[in-house]
Amino acid sequence: MKKILTILLSAVMLLAGCSQSLVYDELLEQLDTTITYVIDGKETVVKAAVSAPLSEDPAKEGYVFVGWSLDEGDSQMYTAWGEVLEDDFRLYAVWEYDEVTGYIVVSPSGDDETGAGTMAAPYKTISKAVSESEDSASVLVVGTVTEDIALTDGYDLELHGYVGQGAEEEAKLKGRIVMAEGSSLTLEDIVLTNDSGAVNSTGGMGLVFSNTGGFDVEVVNSRIVPMGQAYGIEVSLLGNGVDTSPVSVELRNSVIDLSDSDVGTSYARGGSYGRAVGIAVNNKYDDTRGVVDYAYLDSFTLVMSGSEIIGNTDPGISTINILLNEINQIDLDITGSSITTPRNHYPILLNDCGSEDGDSHVTISDSYIKAWCGLYIRNGSVGIDIDVSGTTFDCISDNAGESNAFSCFSIHSSLDCSIDVGNCHVILGGTEDAANMAIFCYQYNNTYGGGSSFSFSDCTFEYIGGFNLVDGYIGSIDHLDGELDNSFTMDEASLASVLSLVDGSQIAEHHEDYTVAGDFTVDYTTYYLTVPGSDADITTV
Repeated sequence: MKKILTILLSAVMLLAGCSQSLVYDELLEQLDTTITYVIDGKETVVKAAVSAPLSEDPAKEGYVFVGWSLDEGDSQMYTAWGEVLEDDFRLYAVWEYDEVTGYIVVSPSGDDETGAGTMAAPYKTISKAVSESEDSASVLVVGTVTEDIALTDGYDLELHGYVGQGAEEEAKLKGRIVMAEGSSLTLEDIVLTNDSGAVNSTGGMGLVFSNTGGFDVEVVNSRIVPMGQAYGIEVSLLGNGVDTSPVSVELRNSVIDLSDSDVGTSYARGGSYGRAVGIAVNNKYDDTRGVVDYAYLDSFTLVMSGSEIIGNTDPGISTINILLNEINQIDLDITGSSITTPRNHYPILLNDCGSEDGDSHVTISDSYIKAWCGLYIRNGSVGIDIDVSGTTFDCISDNAGESNAFSCFSIHSSLDCSIDVGNCHVILGGTEDAANMAIFCYQYNNTYGGGSSFSFSDCTFEYIGGFNLVDGYIGSIDHLDGELDNSFTMDEASLASVLSLVDGSQIAEHHEDYTVAGDFTVDYTTYYLTVPGSDADITTV
């Protein structure tokens, strides 16, 4: 049938007039052969009967489009256009470096003394390329370059990995980049990593690191791979008049891979917050683990699109993919991305962030979150609005002990925060050795907090684990008096999904006076799934 269609199509293409397009479109609908054009990892699929290039050549700044190849390199350049397709067809865009773009070329085969910063005569180090321009440099990295780079105030550095014709390996920088006030960094088509035995001598542990605010980082089609005692991106502000201006990080089609990152017991706060960290902001403590006087960052913006932060899969190593500590205003926009941790700790932890202005926002859409606890807002955070839509939360616990009875969505000792979860799939549970998990858990352990809300709409829930959910809690919340009362709402669709976890169950509510400090008491409310008659002490709502 396919051959007949392609022959007919070939014949129709010889026709002229209006009827040609109509007949061609009708026959094209019956075809099942396609050409997939791959341009820097992005795919465009087109139905076709014969091989043909795209109607317009792709464009990429700094490169010249050479043509199409049958493989991801350039060893099988394709030129036999017009062949009848018997099977699906893949073509990869091939680029070569454009000498006129102004990039400074750096390669391990280059020479800082005799080189000219060109493809024919590259420099050996990025530092040499940086020294050649006063306030900015666009550097093309060919192969693997090993060095540390410290930017000066106001300096803009772009590092582009060479992926063009003749590239024998992916471009890689083995080292560390230290940011400065007013500086910016762009990583594109490059791997930033380090020697696992390297020791950072300028404080902090990030491969991208700063002791100041006021800078931007953009990561495009790249990977940040910390090895050993290193994080991905770290901002650690001490006091002493440092710049607390906004910091912005953008990840597009990129990965921070923590598989081989483990800073061990040298991590601040006694190691209690985890040891492998993807993005850590404003989280500086001294070597004796006592708190150092440090500054509050004015604001932090993170945009993730089509990107991934991968936690260390070793169950003995804790992971926090995104750790934000003491930031006055935050704006997180996570779209179409994946954030995964091992069995314990958190993909996103916000500690003492936000302000009474209430202008802090977290938006997560069409993403995948795999962790012990999906979101954790804690210890003095204020006015953070969290909107989640179309996202899967895969929260399975292997942690033993009641102290690990966390949940997918937690607000702990914080003020006027909200989590709105819509059209999400929530997977929860644990092994027999682990504490049971709740759909959400609001833990209140001091006199600060309240005014927070949890809302679920059009959500589906799935339970995987060794526990019997009858009379097991699905959520807990504190009811306080007055304006600081907390709330929990669930629409009919979400409620029906929860009730489907246990046949014949109902939502039940159990109240208990909970003394927090001195004579300060709250109404601690726990929501259960219960089968009528199974527990006389629980009042069905």
